[in-house]
Amino acid sequence: MGIFESLFGEGGFNDGSYGSTYTGFAPDTIPGTDTPVPTRETFMGLTPEETEAYYGRGGPEDRPLTPLEKARSARSGALSRKRSELAKAFEMFNDDYFDDLSRSYSDFNDPLLSSAYDDALRGIYQGFKSAGILSQADLDAQIASLDAQKGIESQRLADNALSYTTTQRDQVEKERQKLTDQLSALVGGATDVDSINQQTSDIENFDIAGRVKKLKSPNTKTSMNFFADFAKVPETATEDPVATFSGTPSPVSQAMMGQDNPFAGLGIQTPYQGSATKVIS
Repeated sequence: MGIFESLFGEGGFNDGSYGSTYTGFAPDTIPGTDTPVPTRETFMGLTPEETEAYYGRGGPEDRPLTPLEKARSARSGALSRKRSELAKAFEMFNDDYFDDLSRSYSDFNDPLLSSAYDDALRGIYQGFKSAGILSQADLDAQIASLDAQKGIESQRLADNALSYTTTQRDQVEKERQKLTDQLSALVGGATDVDSINQQTSDIENFDIAGRVKKLKSPNTKTSMNFFADFAKVPETATEDPVATFSGTPSPVSQAMMGQDNPFAGLGIQTPYQGSATKVIS
């Protein structure tokens, strides 16, 4: 019996023994025989030796790689590992990192804002004391202007903190892109094993950790100058008997004015304490 007769003739696949509808059943041997179902190779007339020569030992998946293919495979693996290293190195530069940078800038300058406010407040009292006359309305207006300016200075501090953080964020992103570009330039254009192996070595020796380590150090922070338009008297300064107002203070609060001397904690006397100052309400 021939192959086709065995497959499709009486007693074969189509003899009705498997039903008239295809069910997906695929036997390994011809029904009623121990003969394997023909494959594409046997129909093509290829012998086992010819099949091995055509596909390689064990089939196409198991064909031994050539030295050039091995070198390129090794290079591909090295590049994949280095890209993973690059991505992992930049994981620390997340929102928490940059939020902390902003907070550190504010922490650095907040004490300067507070001390400058106190100095400007002393300056207001020094000006009234030197004039020898105090109008409650004028005093309230000067303090209101100082408090309003404090709001402006606080916002300026917040803006500078954001600018400081944005600058460092841009530096990190620029370095990330630079390293990515440099790594990509290490691969390609090699046509022999030695050239490919050299590229693999260059990839493996590409320094990422050292470059990223430099980015971890925060940028230096500038000391801000607050209340530049106000006359300021430091707490340790010697009283100036002829001090006068300079500049035009900006704007707010009168909350502290309900006390006899709300500024005693700032190290100053009230304008009418220990002097011949007249208070005009």
